[in-house]
Amino acid sequence: MLASPGTALLARASRIEGGYGRGPAHGQLFDVRNDALLARFENCLIDLVHVAGSGLSHGASVAFVNCTLTNILDRLPLEEQERAGLVLQGTSIGYFPYDQGEPEQKDMNLLFPDWEQRIDK
Repeated sequence: MLASPGTALLARASRIEGGYGRGPAHGQLFDVRNDALLARFENCLIDLVHVAGSGLSHGASVAFVNCTLTNILDRLPLEEQERAGLVLQGTSIGYFPYDQGEPEQKDMNLLFPDWEQRIDK
């Protein structure tokens, strides 16, 4: 998400996945270049993205409440990052196993079997 001068976001029971496109190892949940971000995720599944390692300013406020974060690309665990505005409440976090190599590109056809036909219309 590329944010403009100020952004507020509430996501409930949403699924957010990275790994599509040419750079599966470079997906970011946020690309916010200022402190004007207030975001809350509730009961969301978030997979294969950088959360706070880049693209999240120190003054932003982001809460993950009862979420499942899988294959998170941040190399420094979120719990160890000094970000006062990052709240992890009832949230499980699994990190991408870089010792097994880099993330591979996900196949868009598995998620949206007829995506190419939809675009051609």
